Amino acid sequence: MLDELLQTIRSHMEIEDAWQKDLRFHIMGRILRPQKENIRLLKEKIEQQRLLPLFTHKSGKDHISILPFYPRHEKPNYWLSGGLFIATVLSTLFVGAYHRLGRMPASPVDFLAGAAFSFSIMAILTSHELGHYFAARKYGVRSSLPYFLPIPHPLLGTFGAIMRIKSLLPSRRSLLAIGMAGPICGFVVAVPLTVVGLFLSRTHSVGEGAAGLRLGEPLLFFLLGKLAHPTVPPGFDIFLHPMAYAGWLGLLVTAMNLMPIGQLDGGHVAFAVLGRKRWALIPVMVVVLILLAGKGFYQWIIWLVLATALSLREPVIQDRITRLSWKETALALVPLCLFILAFTPVPFSLF
Repeated sequence: MLDELLQTIRSHMEIEDAWQKDLRFHIMGRILRPQKENIRLLKEKIEQQRLLPLFTHKSGKDHISILPFYPRHEKPNYWLSGGLFIATVLSTLFVGAYHRLGRMPASPVDFLAGAAFSFSIMAILTSHELGHYFAARKYGVRSSLPYFLPIPHPLLGTFGAIMRIKSLLPSRRSLLAIGMAGPICGFVVAVPLTVVGLFLSRTHSVGEGAAGLRLGEPLLFFLLGKLAHPTVPPGFDIFLHPMAYAGWLGLLVTAMNLMPIGQLDGGHVAFAVLGRKRWALIPVMVVVLILLAGKGFYQWIIWLVLATALSLREPVIQDRITRLSWKETALALVPLCLFILAFTPVPFSLF
């Protein structure tokens, strides 16, 4: 078997060493130029033999690890995905109605008061997840349907949604595209909803000695707020319409997802661009989040623990040798700009 593989590979690679360990074949050497094209041809020829090649670069040499290919085809769980979606619609209706009415909803009709918030936040989250889903489909990556996470928290209504990648990522390019697609799609939907919501929002007197919850202002939200309400009299503040609050929440979720840690979208973008060098970003983010927690928003510590735990697992990429082009690398600046526009150091504070 190994001899047959070597005959297949020799026309595309200068082989220096080859061996078999357990069920894997390993070939070391130098893949011929043009490297990207030869990797594509090697992938096709090896997979025709019902084997799965993984390409990486080790100790200055190209390395192909070849293992048996056992395809798994899981049927989409429409019932679970659909059920969680409906539950999240209900939980966001509950939160929207609670804020709109100023009390717990007591009847089915009361839940309609939360429609503006529920529609807006679900539109943002759904577009985010569908961005990931269709980008994965474009690159031939199998994934689950989105699984929304309902929670009747009075400020949120949902923890967002997750998707499972069920097959190898073919390249760094695919990882970059899939990681970017979600935040960009969610951002594109969040901005117009935020604009409409801010124009529907009203300014009211805060009142001396009044207590309440103040939302931090991301840069984009601040600029859009100035557009909708150029002047706010002293002692007054903007009380957000549910659509504006949903837009604000969408920006917060986008920024948190774009942190360059672990299995977050930002972590995938960082891995696509930097490879294993992205580990250098983790201590930087640890320090930053600890400093932000010191400013009063202690929940950053919880996010730090979760995000760091997720950093222990790397994306499995079939071709780690082919690097991004300069144009693809430049595209990684887009999520960085979105992060700058959407991030707020202290999301919630009391006044």
